[in-house]
Amino acid sequence: MVYKTIQRFNLRGTCKTASKTGCPTKMNERDRWELSRIITRHHRLTVAQVTDTLTTQLSTITVQQEIHQIGKQSRIAPKKPYLRP
Repeated sequence: MVYKTIQRFNLRGTCKTASKTGCPTKMNERDRWELSRIITRHHRLTVAQVTDTLTTQLSTITVQQEIHQIGKQSRIAPKKPYLRP
């Protein structure tokens, strides 16, 4: 453990971890806040409808993944048969 820290310091000149690789995320904190607010207020919208209401241009798959990551879900009402009393 100590050896690896010293080795990393000699290699990079610092003990900090390296920056993350890969693409940056499409949504920032403000977009996630907006998405969470839309899902909370209009919980019966489909993912495609939620994607259309967002201000940023995103794919439905990206929005669906972000909804899952936030921990919220859209609820679609089941169709109820028309019953007369």
